[in-house]
Amino acid sequence: MTRESEYLFIKLEEDGETAVRVQLAQGIYGQQKIPLIVEWLQQKERARDSHLANKNLKILKCSMGAAWAAAFAAAISALSAIYVIFKD
Repeated sequence: MTRESEYLFIKLEEDGETAVRVQLAQGIYGQQKIPLIVEWLQQKERARDSHLANKNLKILKCSMGAAWAAAFAAAISALSAIYVIFKD
């Protein structure tokens, strides 16, 4: 990455993603900067997607734990019912 693109990325960070998208749509940036800005926006999207994927994975793991606990409780209930029916 060149020093110019580093400075641009710093400025984009300062401006924020929403403002950058608006300014890009308004055509404020020069043609030379557009590929770098698009790359920066794509990096932001990938980071957001990665964060959401990690969050979804955590939720899935918690859900699986709850499902196993429910299955275990159901098995205990079934065994208890069988015991009560056949204890005499």
